[in-house]
Amino acid sequence: MRWKRIIYMVLACMLIFGTVCVPAAAAEITDDVPYFSAEEQQILNEINPSFITMPEVLELKEQGRLEELTDAIEEEYEKRYAAEADGYARKLENWGLKPDMTVTELSNLTQDYLNENYNGIQINSMDFQQLVKKMFQGDSFPLTKMAEDDPAFGAAYLYMCIYYDENIDENTGTFINKADKPLGHHTEEKTLHQIFEEDFDRNFQESVTMEVLHRMSAARAAKSFSMRMPEGSSALADNSFLMAAGETVTIKASYLPFGASVDFGLVDSDGVFHYFNTTNGNIDKTMQIDESGSYTLKVRNNSNQEVKVSGFIKY
Repeated sequence: MRWKRIIYMVLACMLIFGTVCVPAAAAEITDDVPYFSAEEQQILNEINPSFITMPEVLELKEQGRLEELTDAIEEEYEKRYAAEADGYARKLENWGLKPDMTVTELSNLTQDYLNENYNGIQINSMDFQQLVKKMFQGDSFPLTKMAEDDPAFGAAYLYMCIYYDENIDENTGTFINKADKPLGHHTEEKTLHQIFEEDFDRNFQESVTMEVLHRMSAARAAKSFSMRMPEGSSALADNSFLMAAGETVTIKASYLPFGASVDFGLVDSDGVFHYFNTTNGNIDKTMQIDESGSYTLKVRNNSNQEVKVSGFIKY
């Protein structure tokens, strides 16, 4: 996964800001339909193909936080890669292996270890398949500790890891490939460094990218809105959000004409409108939530003229 190499080039032309708009004659707030541009789809597909259809990513897109997501994932990638690459290099050194060694060379060292310790079991045999299954399925063999205590086992352990990953069906626990052809030719020619990078990228894409996404989704969100409200009307957002007691919601907005009386606030689960009134054309207020529950943004025009409002709510 080398998505990070194209991020800066592509982000320069991304359109990542979503707004909430209301037609002039309607007194309600409606969300724009979120979408991904071709450039955004390319980036998301490189990071994690599942992102393109995930509601959490669409929500971040709508909030204008897509670049924040890609930056956070890139930062996490670089941090974890540095740490794991260093640990991998130390293990190889402890086991007497080099990063540019090929899997074929590793298999030869593994065969030497089997000849000395497992009665000459041949790598491309049913006996070896059964040995790998026995070692990797269950808790009978503390493989990591075995490799730490006996560096001579390190080469065999690493080869078995590669062998297991490429041959075992995770759902059934059975071998996919034949015993006499357990690894593809392309795998045998790879270096140990290439094996590490591919394994790291796969694990990062499948798990760590999801961790970063969920962490960002759980963080405070900001949604923009704009509207034109007829005299004496109110606008209630279509979508509500959950808040816990003690949390805060900030509303920042401006409107025309400046002298109009406008209420900005939240409607709670019981239908009670908690609001701030302003008559100077803008508002920047933070409301603390007293009771956990569902809340909805509401804006009320108290004047006898049309009011144009734009701003955002952060929660």
